[in-house]
Amino acid sequence: MRSLKILIIFLISSVLFISNSVNAAIKQPNIFTDEKEQLSYLQKGKILPKYINIEGTITNIEFISWLQYFTYDEKKNLRSKSISDDQKTKLVIKELKLEAIYQKWEKSGSLKKQLSYFEMMSILYQLNGYEKLSETQLNQLIELENVMTKEEISYVTNNTNLKKKTAAVLFARFIKQFQKNQYNTSGQSITSDSTLFLTEGPSSNFQHIIEIPKKKSYMVITKIGNVILAKFNGKIGFLSKSITYSFEKNVYKTNANKVNMRLGPSTSHPIIKVVNQNEQLEGRQFNSEWVQITSYNGKAFISSKYVKKVDSPQKNNENKDDTENLVKKVYVLADKLNIRADQSVSSSIIGTVLKGEELELITKYTNWSKIKYKKLVGFVSNDYISTKSNSLDKTIVIAIDAGHGGKDPGTHFKELNEKNITLDTALKIRESFEFSNVQVVLTRESDVFLDLGERVKIAKQNKASLFVSIHVNSGSGANGGGSETYYYGNTGKNPFIAESQLLAASIQKEMLQAWDLSDRGVHHGNFQVIRDNSMPAVLTELGFIDSKKDQAYLSSNEQLTLIAEAIHDGIVNYLQKEGYIFKQST
Repeated sequence: MRSLKILIIFLISSVLFISNSVNAAIKQPNIFTDEKEQLSYLQKGKILPKYINIEGTITNIEFISWLQYFTYDEKKNLRSKSISDDQKTKLVIKELKLEAIYQKWEKSGSLKKQLSYFEMMSILYQLNGYEKLSETQLNQLIELENVMTKEEISYVTNNTNLKKKTAAVLFARFIKQFQKNQYNTSGQSITSDSTLFLTEGPSSNFQHIIEIPKKKSYMVITKIGNVILAKFNGKIGFLSKSITYSFEKNVYKTNANKVNMRLGPSTSHPIIKVVNQNEQLEGRQFNSEWVQITSYNGKAFISSKYVKKVDSPQKNNENKDDTENLVKKVYVLADKLNIRADQSVSSSIIGTVLKGEELELITKYTNWSKIKYKKLVGFVSNDYISTKSNSLDKTIVIAIDAGHGGKDPGTHFKELNEKNITLDTALKIRESFEFSNVQVVLTRESDVFLDLGERVKIAKQNKASLFVSIHVNSGSGANGGGSETYYYGNTGKNPFIAESQLLAASIQKEMLQAWDLSDRGVHHGNFQVIRDNSMPAVLTELGFIDSKKDQAYLSSNEQLTLIAEAIHDGIVNYLQKEGYIFKQST
């Protein structure tokens, strides 16, 4: 009898335990305890209107409507409401450089489908300048920057249905982290030409935190999309109006082997790359312990112990007589450019010049140039002048080289031939520049053989401003393929090393956004078509023909159109950085 009682008690206890366990499994853990606070924040800024139903899951197109607030409106002010017009929405998407993602959703009919947690957070960090992050890197960054706890990350990654309320909480936390981020201690000092405000969020509906009076200096910290985060009198907020600025850059050289490059300014941040001794990197001193590497979109950091600033050649001549420097002509790129008394944006303005005006260049320094305009001598920012007189509103000639051809098929795999892929891509690139002031010269327009010297000769004869050679890789092995771009980096041949490297980086960045392939990087390559050229020249490998993942892209006409548009955008970004005026009509 006693044994029977024990058995009954045991069975009842087991049933109760199982019941409680089931209820616990079904019930969502109460981890997002600040839900009400974060929803109220978004509603205050009208990013999330109060009448919107926030039950259920969030779709891709709904998320796009939130992202619009990371651009300024047509009057260069923070937005007050989201755009409903499809055409204007697509312009905003292009401004945010999210065309590839939007087109993927549109073509697959996924605009009204559910948004995933990983895609949402990846896009948000992409808008803050981060390149493609793995899921591990992304979650490390999210935890380090206190956007989510480890428990919350575990919950959202293990639950495929991203609730709209959860997405709103994460969106609000992502925005608000920048105003309390411990690393936001350094930036670019700017002097205000008009009265500005810092606001609590990226919308004109948020309250002003502080006013920045005219002629007062403030600090630009970072950008989310195209909206600027700034600091004034110890307060951090979103700048009420769009401004033009650029971070001062220096060249650094690594002084040790196997130096870790990290996603943030602390040893807690994930390692994204390891660099060797004597590698040159462009960047700025972020604080006393870390250098921010701007050649990685400003989202890479190296300990100050392992890099040394390299003096610019121009700096050696700063105190010499101006007559020792060659006087050249430079041309104004900005609509209106201030001439300052010294090499600083906080220096007094002594004059202004307009777009297209010719200046005499006296001395060129790292970030500033000493110029003469009529009887006025002063300094202007190097970002807004160009030595290229042909850059102003004129036709820009570029050479696009479709690798291989004719009797030389290049690499191949089953029915795929490199020579066909490269020609299709080159033709699509030419088509993408129609109705613009860019004239595309193709080294070949059909399936013909050309030796390497002829390809270089065509570019030179047409006086092209740049040269891009399109290729496809093979032999991916275990690394699974990916995209990479080459420039010739040795002295003695093609003199345009820095320009070629900039062009390669610009194209590589855009290709990675268009295709979800591994980033194999930008490298020096000893290829004749880029080595023997006399202009900025690069060779890009779209992907690996023998990689199963890459084949899906290389064999698709739609995907070749996307990669051609990416190369187009990379070229345009490069041209604009180099001072060319790019124009395109629709």
